Amino acid sequence: RELPAERHNVVEFKAPSYYKTAIKTRMKEDGEIIDTTMGLCHYLRQLCFTKDKQEWVKDFLENLGDNCVFFCNYIEEEDTLCEIAKKALPKGARVWRIDGSHHEIPTADTIGKYDIVVAHYASGGEALNLQFMHYWVSVSPNYSFSTSVQARGRIKRIGQTHFMVYWQLKSSGTIEDRIYECLKEKHDFSEKTWQAELDGIT
Repeated sequence: RELPAERHNVVEFKAPSYYKTAIKTRMKEDGEIIDTTMGLCHYLRQLCFTKDKQEWVKDFLENLGDNCVFFCNYIEEEDTLCEIAKKALPKGARVWRIDGSHHEIPTADTIGKYDIVVAHYASGGEALNLQFMHYWVSVSPNYSFSTSVQARGRIKRIGQTHFMVYWQLKSSGTIEDRIYECLKEKHDFSEKTWQAELDGIT
């Protein structure tokens, strides 16, 4: 059966002010040294969840008038997103959370008109049926192409009857650019390859 049409949007934000300094010094703002590529990648990605991104989410929720699913990579992002939602959503709206510690899965009968679902890619990226929702937001990209496709597919399933709208939130001039490029090219992002590119080795 043919599914409804869909639209994809990319919302770009300025890079965090400390971003270039972190790359150059391999040091966090509190002075802690970052001694691995993995550690640097994770810190840079955490920096990308900027106040501007958070303000966009707040405005988005206040004006949405419907329910929506958000996908995150970090528990800290989920925590902040849940706090924003509690303040921005209409009274009585619920935040459903799906991650390693929460498994609150709505159904078509239990989801409220203004409810949102906040899901971690590792927990909600597969085997989750949200075809009764049609708005989807990536707060931060996932390294895995297959996981990313599966996550988008949570609303793009048999039974979906609405026009589907997707948003990707991206801090321009950061590691998120490269991750989204890899996903667009249909392959996984590699921290090792990115580090080599950053150092001008390849």
